[in-house]
Amino acid sequence: MNKILRKTQQDYIIIARKFRETRKKIHWVDLQPFLKLVKSKDKVLDVGCGTGRLYSRLQKKNIDYLGIDYVQPFLDEAKKDYPRAKFLWLDISRAKDWQKIKTKYDVILCVAVLHHFPTRQGQAFVLEQMRKRLKKDGVLILTVWNLWRKRFIKLHLKQLFWKLFKGFKYKWLLVPFKISDGRKTISQVKRFLYAFTQKELKQRLEQTGYKIISKKIDRNLCFACKKMVK
Repeated sequence: MNKILRKTQQDYIIIARKFRETRKKIHWVDLQPFLKLVKSKDKVLDVGCGTGRLYSRLQKKNIDYLGIDYVQPFLDEAKKDYPRAKFLWLDISRAKDWQKIKTKYDVILCVAVLHHFPTRQGQAFVLEQMRKRLKKDGVLILTVWNLWRKRFIKLHLKQLFWKLFKGFKYKWLLVPFKISDGRKTISQVKRFLYAFTQKELKQRLEQTGYKIISKKIDRNLCFACKKMVK
């Protein structure tokens, strides 16, 4: 798992500038209804915050926000763009890094992050760490890409040889991100993603102590959850 996570980190460092530019055009239509769950003055933890764009949607609510990520160029941009927010370099795959987060949060955001973890154990670890940091009535808002849509089937088929003969798991997918000079592609990285099904993600959430209160399935699998009381 660590090898894949390190590759993902390096891929985002390589594409950081271009990635930031392309994300300015994304409006997160799927996510908008869920952001209404964030209330004025809530304590909000943004796991895998990237350049902090979610904060830009929420800052008018005067929230107490902390964004965490392990891609330093993203954090550098976030700190410049949103000086009133707090940002912290943190590797969410490591228990010792999670120990730095002492606060309990009203809302935890985990948008397009969990699908970068290749194993059930790694995914469950992150979900458990977030659950520990939710307040009793806190809400987890989590999304992953819906990688079983028609546009991705060709990629699944193209990588079938690796899945059949090279030990590449059938739910693993390498999704290219191309960098262009305006006329042609000059470089690209192939980001690792885990292709969750709706049923599987629901099971993973419930198995790690969450109760699903809302969901939307479209381009993304979007879930809002509260933690179950044990």
